[in-house]
Amino acid sequence: MGLCLGSESTPEERQARLRSENIDRVLSECAKQELNVVKILLLGAAESGKSTLVKQMKIIHSHGFTEEELISFKPAVLDNLLSSMKFVLQGMGVLRINLANPKNTIHAQTVLSCGRCFDEDYALFPFMAHALRCLWADQGVKLAASRGYEFELNDSAHYFFRNMSRITAPEYKSTQTDLLRVRLRTTGVIETQFKINNMIIR
Repeated sequence: MGLCLGSESTPEERQARLRSENIDRVLSECAKQELNVVKILLLGAAESGKSTLVKQMKIIHSHGFTEEELISFKPAVLDNLLSSMKFVLQGMGVLRINLANPKNTIHAQTVLSCGRCFDEDYALFPFMAHALRCLWADQGVKLAASRGYEFELNDSAHYFFRNMSRITAPEYKSTQTDLLRVRLRTTGVIETQFKINNMIIR
């Protein structure tokens, strides 16, 4: 009876107490770290700028994008340029605007019929680069693009058209601005973390 009521703890109890103290210490440290963390949830309709805001914060507060990330966005930039030109060509039909140069009809057909228009190194095929440049030089295409609001042309399309010579060059490399302008469908939840002074934004 006296053994059960004694104040001496067993080795198992001492180990349990040490484990409990370690867990309490870890939880306390985690709680202190979380004091400097601000969590922001961005919600909004498609094309409302959620991903663009996160990309801007990464450029401003997190040393921008790495060389690998810039390379990985190259096919998306090329795809945005091509899909924007396809959209303008389709919009010309809606607006009843003709090509100023009838010879560009073959270039329009080339662009509209192209599925994958770059090689395995993500270099745009030369014939496609030529077709895009000829089309952008056409006054009918420029007129349709200037009226893009009438057929919901993406707001980044003009940026890609203005930078077409650089983007269609064989040695093209994506820039930080290209990444800000590129449109990619985002699905699911994506977490990004960056630091402002001593505050962590997640």
